[in-house]
Amino acid sequence: MKRVYTHVAVLASACLVASAMATLAAPAASAAPLRTDEHHRSGTLYVSARGTDSATCGRSSAPCLTIGQAVTNAAPGNRIKVLPGTYAEMVTITKPLRLTGHDATIDATGKDNGVLIGPGASGSTVGYLRVVNAIGEGILATQVDGVRILHNHVEHNDQGVTVPNTYGQCQADGQVPGDCGEGLHLQATTNTLAIANDVSDNAGGILVSDDIAASHGNLVAFNKVENNKPDCGITVPAHNPAAGVYDNTIAGNWVTGNGEGGVLIAAAVPGAAAHDNRVIGNHLEGNGFAGVTLHGHAPGQNLDNNVIAGNVILRNNVSGDDDAGVFDTTGVLIFSGFPSLHINGTVIRNNLIKDDHFGIWLTPGLVSTAGIGPNLFVNVPVHVQS
Repeated sequence: MKRVYTHVAVLASACLVASAMATLAAPAASAAPLRTDEHHRSGTLYVSARGTDSATCGRSSAPCLTIGQAVTNAAPGNRIKVLPGTYAEMVTITKPLRLTGHDATIDATGKDNGVLIGPGASGSTVGYLRVVNAIGEGILATQVDGVRILHNHVEHNDQGVTVPNTYGQCQADGQVPGDCGEGLHLQATTNTLAIANDVSDNAGGILVSDDIAASHGNLVAFNKVENNKPDCGITVPAHNPAAGVYDNTIAGNWVTGNGEGGVLIAAAVPGAAAHDNRVIGNHLEGNGFAGVTLHGHAPGQNLDNNVIAGNVILRNNVSGDDDAGVFDTTGVLIFSGFPSLHINGTVIRNNLIKDDHFGIWLTPGLVSTAGIGPNLFVNVPVHVQS
């Protein structure tokens, strides 16, 4: 289906995508011949399933055997090319690098993550890898700025949902359930791009959270997010009252067949804030909760000024929303579960909502209707229930 994006933010997103692609395709920083004692200072290191690990591996003629050794040998700003093969390891990046795969799979069986992009790795790029079988996230970016996660296949992660483990993201924490971090997790990130990834068949899809610090200015765009069960496709939850998830853009994603919300924006604990986010130009179909779902549950939470615009929303809430008590199919659902929690400033416009019983469902008296419309409803008996 051809998708038409009507909101100006999508045009900005497309520009960011072009910029990110140019960065990923840029040539290595140095094309000079490599000497044995200076390969780590050159632009590119290589990893091969036929390589050998050493403190000097990484030349095209002497590649490393593991990605982890290449990361250790690399200087900040280097590029690491992972050649075809399967690499049974967890890769931890704590300096700015460009890590790209060429028919390469990271099999993280028994490991917490496939790729961890951690403090110190701001500005890194991770692209064109297949990442599978981690206990927690396939790819986790945490406490970084300006990271690019592009064109990866992230599949069959969150194994800790069903396998006993001690990984923190899999354990419940008060009112925050354990979710193993879902397939791709942006945790306490800023200005980070997750673009054109296939995040499918994990316990959950893409997660943007504030567990450690605020997450803001991130772009999650043009990803395929399918069949992540039992959790959501794309989740933007506020867990930390001292932080918040805000000013994030979820644009142009294909989000179908996930266990709970297509896109879920939520606040879990008193004082948590998930506000001023944009859900624009996505295709949302066959998800367990509504195509776009906002949930507030406690006093002092802020879920104001979120924008839901230009989406194609086709038959969602197929499993029903127990919290809201809504079991008919629903396109957009905004739920306030606390009598003093008013959700204001929500914009819902220019969406196509089709084949749902409720087009838009709002908690009566607690959710403002001022920003609703115009939207196109097709085969929707109840356009707006409030």
